[in-house]
Amino acid sequence: MTAVVADAAAVVARQLASGTAVEVLTTRHAYVAFALLLCIGLYMMIANPNLVKKIIGLNLFQTAIFLLFIASAYVDGGAIPIVPEGGAETGLYVSPLPHVIVLTAIVVGVSLTAVGLALCIRIYDEYGTLRTDVLRELLRDEGTLPARSAAADGGDAGLPEGAATEADDAGLAPGVATDESAATDGGAVDE
Repeated sequence: MTAVVADAAAVVARQLASGTAVEVLTTRHAYVAFALLLCIGLYMMIANPNLVKKIIGLNLFQTAIFLLFIASAYVDGGAIPIVPEGGAETGLYVSPLPHVIVLTAIVVGVSLTAVGLALCIRIYDEYGTLRTDVLRELLRDEGTLPARSAAADGGDAGLPEGAATEADDAGLAPGVATDESAATDGGAVDE
């Protein structure tokens, strides 16, 4: 498998050395499509706040990887790897391994998409939105996510409201108990 990728890279390197980049782009359509799909899918996963559009971006990213595997497995003048009985085993054959890997990855990708879309349906039923920024705020409001970090909003992150002021008033570090019962009995826990 790595030999196939190394051979494809060597062919592209030879073409770059012998010709211009435009010539490489016009002769290697699959690699151009791979790069475009990969960049578009990655951008959609990172920049889009909608969960369904993130799943679409993931599918584009996966498709780009599938295209790379298939394009790198191409052998000019290669035959299918089925040798007839009694026939000579000489000649140039295409390796079936990348195709098998891509078929397996397609099944995994479809399953991942189905689970992701099912989760999107549950999230929408529960919260009424699929935007990640709105979901984050809703989860913070209900207490499932901790508050923003101290660097983000200038406050004490992860502490309940009022805990930082109690610690500051007592002259203690944040999170230190200021309860008198804990101070009088040495911090022993009541059971």
